[in-house]
Amino acid sequence: MRKRIWVVFYIFLALVVVVIVRILTLVLPSEFEGEEKRKFTGRRGEIFDRNNNVLAVSYRTFSLWLDNSGLSQYERKFLVELMKDWLGLSYSEIAEKLRRESKFVWLVRKIPENEAENLFRVTNGFVSKFDKRVLGVAEEYVRRYPLGEKASGVVGAVNVDNDGISGFEYTFNDILLEKGGEGGKVVLTVDKYIQEITYLELARSVKEFDADLGIAVFAKKDGEILSIADYPSFDPNNLSVIPFSSRAVGYIIEPGSVMKLASVSFALINLSEIEKRVYECDGLIGLYGHTIKEKPHGVVSLENIIAHSCNIGMLKVIRDFDEKSFYFFLRGLGFGEKTLVGLPGEERGILRIFNEWSGVSKYMVGIGQEIGVTGMQLLKLGLILANDGMNIRPKLVKEILLSDGSSKTMRYSEEFRVIPSEVARKVRKYMRASVEYGTSKMAEIEGLRVGGKTGTGQIYNPEGGYYKDKYNAVFLGIVPYDDPKIIGVVILVNPKKLKQGGLSAGPTFRNILEKIVAYSPNLVRTQ
Repeated sequence: MRKRIWVVFYIFLALVVVVIVRILTLVLPSEFEGEEKRKFTGRRGEIFDRNNNVLAVSYRTFSLWLDNSGLSQYERKFLVELMKDWLGLSYSEIAEKLRRESKFVWLVRKIPENEAENLFRVTNGFVSKFDKRVLGVAEEYVRRYPLGEKASGVVGAVNVDNDGISGFEYTFNDILLEKGGEGGKVVLTVDKYIQEITYLELARSVKEFDADLGIAVFAKKDGEILSIADYPSFDPNNLSVIPFSSRAVGYIIEPGSVMKLASVSFALINLSEIEKRVYECDGLIGLYGHTIKEKPHGVVSLENIIAHSCNIGMLKVIRDFDEKSFYFFLRGLGFGEKTLVGLPGEERGILRIFNEWSGVSKYMVGIGQEIGVTGMQLLKLGLILANDGMNIRPKLVKEILLSDGSSKTMRYSEEFRVIPSEVARKVRKYMRASVEYGTSKMAEIEGLRVGGKTGTGQIYNPEGGYYKDKYNAVFLGIVPYDDPKIIGVVILVNPKKLKQGGLSAGPTFRNILEKIVAYSPNLVRTQ
């Protein structure tokens, strides 16, 4: 028995030794291993737009490292003088690093190639004086982004060690990182020039309407996203900033009357002869102790409800909705679910299950309150309507080129119908009415047959209720409405001037689309 215990003890001891050795190997690499690891750090493959324009690229730089584990005070002082002479560094900039006795310390990092000669002068000067090879020059790579902040929300950024920390830099970090001297490459669906157009026009509108921030997404009918912009954004070339993925997937809003497109679609599917019905809008309605007021619209049809964004007419339609069926219809449209577009930090939005709704909830959800959505979810709604009711996913990745030379074309789930085709076409017709004589008139572009829907959603107050003077201005557009080619969403958060979606988000949509068409007329050309 005692012999068996000793055998078990020695086996356990041997395992502990193996684990300790492995940990030390990883934490304290041998001199040879250290040299190898210092040769290349974080080389990454490129990220391209749909036309092979570079959105992210790595440039070679050089860094100076030191084994400071056994240097004398005299040797350290001499090194300081060398670095002051050849690198222009002050004593205070390097003193702290030299105080730490470590086998590996970065002294300076990522010096451009045209300035790297001075690094070698420092190492050669030290070696010739002391015949100690404790200094070395390592080859590193620095990431650069030609579009800068204009595309940073989607492309992303890397940290000082060239690991992806946001956007597709993070999503595809393992693919982009060097393997055997090469990194993989990622081709996105965005168009570099459309991305610039979207960002610049969005920035102009955020400033013009004094909004807290802006979000804009434009896509082709097949779901391929041409641009996805945030303003304000961050500069991915500046490592001191905090990066984030696009707010189009991570920022939740109550969308206001844009949700009426979903509500009217549900009504057309589930309420018999709804197209023949009309409703009286006298500007006032009471619901479960709540009073809702608006400008009277008189007698309104479904088309008029969308065109004039009539809340009272919509609420009277919603009276006949079955809560459970309405809830699952919204889930089928993608609300309360991630779009899985690939960007990190995507939110599901907020859609409480129907058995948690109050008596007023179905009404509020139907006009865009008590529901939280992302810009990408609104884009998906637009894609469904544009594709005659087929469930089309937004797409941001076109192709992945692996480091071994093989390629992988992105495959998305099969399409299926969530709205009958005739219903989707009717809703687009209502959207056209909104542009022709309703709240979306300022989004009109001559000759393009724009269809749109405005939204002015109240902003929730964390202390309870809603702010009385803060709104989200929203616009969802389809162009042309009868033969869709482009779908776009614009969100302005808390604009202080012209707070209604039709007066700020709608014109922003128009300005962006006009420039997209000027750049590439074929995108909206019909047969």
